[in-house]
Amino acid sequence: MLIWKTHINYVANRCIRLKNLFAIMAKTNPGPTAKTLVMLYKSLVRSITDYGSIAYGSASKSNLRKIDVIGRTILRTILGSRQSTPVEILYAETDTEPLQSRTSWLTRKYLARLSYKPRNWMHGPAKQILSATYEWKPRSTPGIISEARHLKNIGITIFPPQPEVPFEYKHPPPSRPPPGRTAWFPLSKKMASTCRAKTIATFAALNQQIPESTIRVYTDGSKSMDTDPMTKACAAYIPSLNLENAWTLTAGTSVFSAELIAIAQALKHINNLDDHPPPPKHRIDQEADPGCRYGCKEIEDSQHALLVCPKHETHRSNLRLFLSGNHFTFDQDTILGLNLALDPRTQFKIRNLLAKFLVQSGVISLI
Repeated sequence: MLIWKTHINYVANRCIRLKNLFAIMAKTNPGPTAKTLVMLYKSLVRSITDYGSIAYGSASKSNLRKIDVIGRTILRTILGSRQSTPVEILYAETDTEPLQSRTSWLTRKYLARLSYKPRNWMHGPAKQILSATYEWKPRSTPGIISEARHLKNIGITIFPPQPEVPFEYKHPPPSRPPPGRTAWFPLSKKMASTCRAKTIATFAALNQQIPESTIRVYTDGSKSMDTDPMTKACAAYIPSLNLENAWTLTAGTSVFSAELIAIAQALKHINNLDDHPPPPKHRIDQEADPGCRYGCKEIEDSQHALLVCPKHETHRSNLRLFLSGNHFTFDQDTILGLNLALDPRTQFKIRNLLAKFLVQSGVISLI
């Protein structure tokens, strides 16, 4: 049989140490108001008594009374009331309640919420306890059983049958990459550096599997070993176009940004080719209407959604004001971090403003 005497004494001793604190603050002149002291009581004292009360709240009334007596003493100190003041007035003036009443409310609220959360790890054990036919002794009955009976008596259904398949679809977070096929090089960087002949043979075999009509593009971004190691550089190589370009980036640029800039520069060259027009940007579905879904006459591509569409102008205002105030051009390269003339600190600020714009305007759902 659990009587919780040791734990209740521990809670009572912690509350006694706080009683002296409230006695000092209540007598300080000028000091905090009674309203402020009640807020402190709820955050400091009641938080201690609430913790675990669902478990130990079924203890005997004599044990629970120790905590109630200390709590009422602190409330009398806050209000400056006499010992003869009825406890009902103390609770009414401070918007508080006895420990047993609050424990009952917390337990009922917990059961009502838990019964509709089958993925919660306490859902199964609680349901098993409530559905068991075991006859508990009066002093050993868990608190959730008596409170579950009360909820049942007032017509609240708890732990209803749950469908096997979730009834709502869980959308993946925006941080999860979209599904796509990516062919990784089968050798690690260390293995490729160790055996050059095997690396060349593997690369040649993979290269032969690519259709002849494909434009092969090779990009890279890394630290510049010729100058300062902190300087980053990127390069793009397109054999079919006989194009070889390299760029030294602004100091402080990360290697990841260098990789992204190299890919962006290569795509610019490909998109400018007359014989190889860029793929449609507006939809993956080729049969979908390319026009703006909000009634604009322009095609709904990334530039239109980010820079032009009047539907999102209100959410775009902070980003536009920041760029105009710093004399930056409001274009796609600047807000996407591809403007090499901007220092990293400015790029981080633009990144944060762009993220807020994407979330607030709902454009992130179109990406």
